[in-house]
Amino acid sequence: MERNFLGKGKLAVIGGSLGSESNNYMLFYKDKDLFYTNWIFEILSSKSDTDQKAYNENNVRYGFKENEMVLKSGLGYRFLPEIEASLSLIYQNLKYGALDNFLVPASYHSYFYEIEFKYQNSNYKFYFNEGIEGSFVYAKQFARSDNNNNITKDIFNLKYQKNIWLKHALQLGMNVLVISDTSSKDLEKVGSMPTFRGIPAGGLWVEQTLSFSCDYQVPISFSSYGTWTIAPFADYGIYESPYTQRRNFNSYGLGGYLYLKEIAMPGIGIIWGTNNHFEENFVSFSVGLGRGH
Repeated sequence: MERNFLGKGKLAVIGGSLGSESNNYMLFYKDKDLFYTNWIFEILSSKSDTDQKAYNENNVRYGFKENEMVLKSGLGYRFLPEIEASLSLIYQNLKYGALDNFLVPASYHSYFYEIEFKYQNSNYKFYFNEGIEGSFVYAKQFARSDNNNNITKDIFNLKYQKNIWLKHALQLGMNVLVISDTSSKDLEKVGSMPTFRGIPAGGLWVEQTLSFSCDYQVPISFSSYGTWTIAPFADYGIYESPYTQRRNFNSYGLGGYLYLKEIAMPGIGIIWGTNNHFEENFVSFSVGLGRGH
């Protein structure tokens, strides 16, 4: 990740991971003051090969091998220092293969447009962004190569982070997601990240969800390359899914993280916890933008 690409304050990211059930790469570029104006330009390219599995507790209910390629280009405008809006066009190509003798869905490609509004009134503090951040995304398929309905996604995220005592940070998060006119292969696949910890990565396939997270970050060491913290956490969520009997979950535990200097994102993280519905007792390890179990 280079936050001053070409020495002009542009953001460039290259990343990838290799694993037994998932391989992926990602290229991202963002110009937050295009031609020294309030216009914002970004472009994303990603490709992944993933074993997608829908879980009910610890049991796999359905699954397939998914090869996904995404190309995304967006143009936005900053109305105020805290508020920006953007419009993006997205091309997605999905190919499927057999996994554990489950039925293989038909491959297809599609086109989306995406409208996003962002609000950010926060300041970076070594290992968290103190203040409020929020975003709302409306994404609509307008063409696809198979005979299924065009799907619609509504996503709302809200984060509140506050230094409440000494250098301790309280972090609260909320996520709302609704996907309409979807088939089983197009359900949103969530898991592993904050508000969904203790669920296998991509293991909960939902039509809609409302989830919350709470972390209490305690710094234990500051260095020239980053800040080490420990943090107890708790997540809670309710959801609609055709693959699970229950409609809610909760998880809690303890995490340890290294936040890289000038980037409010863990470079390395490991968490221990329990989830009452999915992984029960679990350990999760992450490096950069990737996460594994």
